[in-house]
Amino acid sequence: MLAGGIGLGVWLKQASVTPEPSLNQTNQHAAITATQTTQTNAAVTNTDPVTNNTSETNNAALTNNVGATAATAAAQTNDAAPDAPVEVPESGVFVLTASQIQEASTELVRTTPTLRFQLGGAKAVFLADNGEPHRGDRATLATQTFCENARCGLAFPRTQQAFLPAAVVDELKLDLKGARRTERDGVSGYQGVVRWVVDDIAQLPLNDLTPVWRRWMRASDEDLDKAVSEYEQEIATAIGAERAAAIVAQTNGTQLRNLVRQISNVLVLDYLTNNFERFDSATDRNAWNLGIKQGKVYSLDDTGAFQPRASTRIKGRFSWAERFDKDVFDSAQNIDRQLLETKMFPDASAAERVTLRVFWKQYDAYMDRIKKETTRPNANVFF
Repeated sequence: MLAGGIGLGVWLKQASVTPEPSLNQTNQHAAITATQTTQTNAAVTNTDPVTNNTSETNNAALTNNVGATAATAAAQTNDAAPDAPVEVPESGVFVLTASQIQEASTELVRTTPTLRFQLGGAKAVFLADNGEPHRGDRATLATQTFCENARCGLAFPRTQQAFLPAAVVDELKLDLKGARRTERDGVSGYQGVVRWVVDDIAQLPLNDLTPVWRRWMRASDEDLDKAVSEYEQEIATAIGAERAAAIVAQTNGTQLRNLVRQISNVLVLDYLTNNFERFDSATDRNAWNLGIKQGKVYSLDDTGAFQPRASTRIKGRFSWAERFDKDVFDSAQNIDRQLLETKMFPDASAAERVTLRVFWKQYDAYMDRIKKETTRPNANVFF
């Protein structure tokens, strides 16, 4: 979770032109199977048509100049106007330059050094390596990598590995408290990830809506086939008319079944990744963990994922998922564990290997639960 109370979505209401993420869109990031073990572990690419317009020349300019001196790295600029789209490499490491960073502010959010800024007219956040056993930047990237290789049934803001040269930090007089300084190809700076802010998105505060979605989990097929708009009053009773109207407006006329299926997917993902911050008890801290836009549920903050100890609270909430997304389950069955681990946590630390053991233990329990429930007479396990 990002905030002395406020998560990554703190800017969402004011955000302008923001790159749209993919929702595991086609099957091009399909489940990792054993037949894929011979493939290279290339970096995950972004298939968003809005942002996937970078030329090979510009990709090279952004990713291959890391070996320059720190001063040269700081001097790399985008000649376009500050509010013009910034060309970002489709894969690999995005090297930030001073001219790209506008309206910057920094803060230490829990244990994650955080830089908020404007990037080519879009709002973005740089999550820096804090040098501690649990790194929010690595957890964020690992969660999204998992969902790009095994269906999660959720959408994510565009997220990319990034490098912020120390010379840029010095030039802009940024104070990245708690960030671990390192070197990349001879350039001093800070590793982390950039996550773009999704604009025009409605809060989906699951913590405040718990009694509502728990009833929906047990709803009849007839009720699940109704539009979410028919349940606006029920939502309003829990969180107020204004927030309820915002959610309904972003459901895009979808059926309740589609929304509840995605909520179930959140419970499964948080169980697998042991993300204990999703259901923070403070409303101001959980409200922007999830959002909904055009019928898609977005996971907006995954910095708290991949904890070293299995959370009892997370286990309890997983038990409230009474029906599941069959596509997500089928995809999860085909995972190649070794390959997925390598993609989620390249060069995993000792602490990250511990979190991966927790992940696989939860994964096995998830598989066992679904398989057992499908054997029950008249089982109604999937949406």
